[in-house]
Amino acid sequence: MTQHKQPCPKLMSNLGVYVRQYCSQHDVSMERLASNAGLAKATLYTLLDPTKDARMSQIISLARAMGVHPQILLQMKWADFDVGTINAIIPKQHFTNSTHTGKLDASAFVTETPPDGLLIAPNTRFVKSWTIQNVGRTVWQNRFLTCQNPKADVIYPNNQTSADYHLTPLTNQIAIPTTHPGECITLSVEFITPSVSGQYISYWKMTDEHGNYCFHEGIGLSTLILVQTLGVNHV
Repeated sequence: MTQHKQPCPKLMSNLGVYVRQYCSQHDVSMERLASNAGLAKATLYTLLDPTKDARMSQIISLARAMGVHPQILLQMKWADFDVGTINAIIPKQHFTNSTHTGKLDASAFVTETPPDGLLIAPNTRFVKSWTIQNVGRTVWQNRFLTCQNPKADVIYPNNQTSADYHLTPLTNQIAIPTTHPGECITLSVEFITPSVSGQYISYWKMTDEHGNYCFHEGIGLSTLILVQTLGVNHV
């Protein structure tokens, strides 16, 4: 039997690392993945080459074969055009996984709204939404999105409170609906902005019914906003 070496991109791209990780976790060869996507094997390797352009239709076909949202692959492909990100590890917000249940348990970040860095007036309510996808083999049941903000025990001046200096969620935990592999869900949390000007961030992680982290090493989800008051800024 004659064995043929599979061609590899000259540079290991973010997308290349992600696709190979997928193949390893799902026990599928690159050749089979290309076939499932309706692509020639050479076309797939061209997609993984950070120096080569890609057609939108090819990215969409590959995403469908992998069961992930096309935006995940598009974000990585765009990142590969930045020389500084080539050979970097895939950001954990794109793909986090665990095997604590005995089956592959993986979550992929899809999109968020509003985007981070939005300027919002003080003492204002707004809703932050994150869309994530179950890209593993485990059904998500009895899970929650739980706030990870540290509890500050500080005495503030002029009768001010912690809410004047922190981005405050109206709830510290929301239930995650049952989510089967391949499904996308959008999780939303309502916040109230603080009264003091500054940059604020709120962190959230997926937990089970016992409060344990589902993806212990993942960075989770977050929202970052800017608050600016009229007149003198507080320091």
